[in-house]
Amino acid sequence: MRERQTTPQFRIGWLGLQWLLLSGTNMMAYCESSGLQRLRVIKDSTGEEEETIFKDIWEAEAFLAEREAERLLQGDIFTPGSFPPTPQPTGSPATSAPQTPQPTEDEFACLDGRTRQEYLFDQLSLVSDSADLLNPNTPQGQAFIFMNNDPLDPNVCAYPIEQRYGLVTFYFATEGALWTANTGWVGGLTECNWFGLLCNDGSLVSNMTLRNNNLVGSLPNEVSGMYAMTQMLLSENVLTNSIPTGISNMTELCVLDLEMNLLTGDPLPDQVILLPKLKQLLLSDNLFEDAQLPNELGLLTDLTDLWLSSNGMEGSIPTSIGFMTSLQTLILSQNEFGSTIPTEMGLLTDLTNLQIHENVFQNQIPSQLYGLQQLSVLRLNRNFFSGEVSARIGDLVSLTDLRYDENFLSGNLPFSLSQLSALEIISFAGNRMTGSIPDSFSTFSALEVVDFSSNTYNGPLPATLFSLSTIRLIYLNNNQLSGALPASYGNSPVLEDLFLGNNLLSGQVPGISSGQLPSLNEFTLQANSFTGSMPASVCSLRTNAFLDNLFADCGGPTPEIQCDFPTCCTLCFQDT
Repeated sequence: MRERQTTPQFRIGWLGLQWLLLSGTNMMAYCESSGLQRLRVIKDSTGEEEETIFKDIWEAEAFLAEREAERLLQGDIFTPGSFPPTPQPTGSPATSAPQTPQPTEDEFACLDGRTRQEYLFDQLSLVSDSADLLNPNTPQGQAFIFMNNDPLDPNVCAYPIEQRYGLVTFYFATEGALWTANTGWVGGLTECNWFGLLCNDGSLVSNMTLRNNNLVGSLPNEVSGMYAMTQMLLSENVLTNSIPTGISNMTELCVLDLEMNLLTGDPLPDQVILLPKLKQLLLSDNLFEDAQLPNELGLLTDLTDLWLSSNGMEGSIPTSIGFMTSLQTLILSQNEFGSTIPTEMGLLTDLTNLQIHENVFQNQIPSQLYGLQQLSVLRLNRNFFSGEVSARIGDLVSLTDLRYDENFLSGNLPFSLSQLSALEIISFAGNRMTGSIPDSFSTFSALEVVDFSSNTYNGPLPATLFSLSTIRLIYLNNNQLSGALPASYGNSPVLEDLFLGNNLLSGQVPGISSGQLPSLNEFTLQANSFTGSMPASVCSLRTNAFLDNLFADCGGPTPEIQCDFPTCCTLCFQDT
């Protein structure tokens, strides 16, 4: 197992993962569940580390309160137990801002003889380094100044000040003054009135939506104060550095969307994997270069969506992925993942969208994938898969998008493909496949794109393909297809591209009726054995419709087909 960077607060090994899974302990909980589990590693008085799983947040707080002095000396991360308990979310997010909580009967009891500023410093020192709090040039120092001069002037003994401080630190850490929209932030209103935030029926923030809002900088560790948040949606910004350890305190988090940023480091550190209610983890299009999928990935048993495409990641898919039985979408495309697909992926029976294209996977496609009958999208293209395509592919009757192009697949197309009548896209281009293309497309009601180019298919063109009312793009070029072009080629009213070049086709090009092929944009016939003249009805598409490119063997002193250049054919080839 690869070495993974851990912090003193969060560490769980592969043996621990196996124990948890085999013992039936479920570290995940649905967003609606009230149960909480936390793992903390705290040094005891002898300096040894203890691993403790707390099944209840209050149990954890009581334990940590006993270790407060030691924790401060160790520099451990703040947990909400250091503050007075705040109400937990009980309803749906409110659309209007709630009122500031009313003071308790003894409203200043928490000060215990301290000034408000002294109390804030003591409490916030549990979250941030005290030197950062006193430095006005740090986000923490700027947030501390704001908290001391807060125009809202909340009662610090009753208000969730850790949340307000965490949000203000987040604002300064990501250059909030330059955000595209920042209405209400660092002002005299409650956080529920700040742009991009929604609250529950109390004063706790449950939703942050700041997509494409020009956030620039690092996520601060102080996000630990946002412990009631269920959704954090920060895609399409300029967030840098790594995911902070403080995110572990966001134990209500169900959706974390950090796509399309500049994050680095480990996309799946322990503080993310151990979030007990996480359902959607969207981290595509970042800079997690050379990072790998950890074995502990299998702890995310309630995760429904994992998106990690375009990150420069490497390594293999761990077999522990078989424990992630709630997965519905798995997108790992455009990385450097390799080796073979683990057969355990066949256990992910809820999977509807599997995209692992543009990696370096190899060997045969495991037959277990063909048992995933909920699959709608299956993209394995641009890898190094080899061997024949199993006839079991016909079991995937829910498929709408099937792409196996640019691999090293061989053998014939299985006739069972005719069972995939829901397909919209099918591509086997750029492989080493042979045999004929089955003429069995008559039952396909939604097919738009067919790409069988650059193989060694032989036999006639599949005539039923041309009569589909939905077909837009047909690529059959660069094969060994033979015989005549069927008259039905003009039947589709939406056909845009028809590529037939570099085959063994012969005979004359049939004419079309008035009004046929009104959307045809590219029609390639070169490097075949067509004879006669290009029909005037086809040439008329150059002036009366959208035909931009018409290629044929009309060049040289003895052209195989007569076609006026450039009024009809736009490029003439000659037999060499």
